[in-house]
Amino acid sequence: MREQPAATDQREPTTALHPESIAVLLATAACLLVALVVGWIWWHDATKEILALLPVTFSSVGKFLPVWGMTDGSRFGPYELAVLSSVRDTVVALVLIYGLDALCRFARIGRTISKLQARSEALVIRFPRMHESSSVGLLIFVLLPIPGTGAIVGTVLGSVLGMRRQAILFAVSAGSLLGAMIIAIIAVHGGHMLALLIALHTGPIRYAIIGGLLLLGLLGVRAMRRHWLQS
Repeated sequence: MREQPAATDQREPTTALHPESIAVLLATAACLLVALVVGWIWWHDATKEILALLPVTFSSVGKFLPVWGMTDGSRFGPYELAVLSSVRDTVVALVLIYGLDALCRFARIGRTISKLQARSEALVIRFPRMHESSSVGLLIFVLLPIPGTGAIVGTVLGSVLGMRRQAILFAVSAGSLLGAMIIAIIAVHGGHMLALLIALHTGPIRYAIIGGLLLLGLLGVRAMRRHWLQS
């Protein structure tokens, strides 16, 4: 009797989470649950405000959350909201870094992540210098107050760049905190600075200050672009 060839395993590759990923995700979920319970018991109104603002932070205006702290309806100041925004981005980065494979099992999320990966790959092709300065580049990318440069896209971009998990987490968290603090500083002191410029009755001095600030900003953007484009 002719021997039958051994059957090969045709199963699809598994997307099971690594034990380390499970541990990190469970610890993150436990910390969030404890924070929610404690906040709901002792700081009920403040916790309700945070939960109400949470969906807004994922929109195109989410980076400007600290500005809400200047309104009378907020129980938080701009700097407190900046820290909370950074914590939110850190949690998002943790979930994506350690649970990306599992999230891709869901069709809609998988398609969205695939689109983000394609956009990130196109960005890396356009700015090849980011491979050499990936950590600093990713930090600056997340820091920019522009829609589409938040924790989700930043984490996917870091993965495309081949960065380590810890490096991605640090860059996203630091970039988010610095960007939110800049928005908070502008929200707190921007009005005083504008009033000071308006109070300068001497036209040439006022226009010289405004023109100098714009020139510095343009030079900074140009230098950053040249740094990334150089191969």
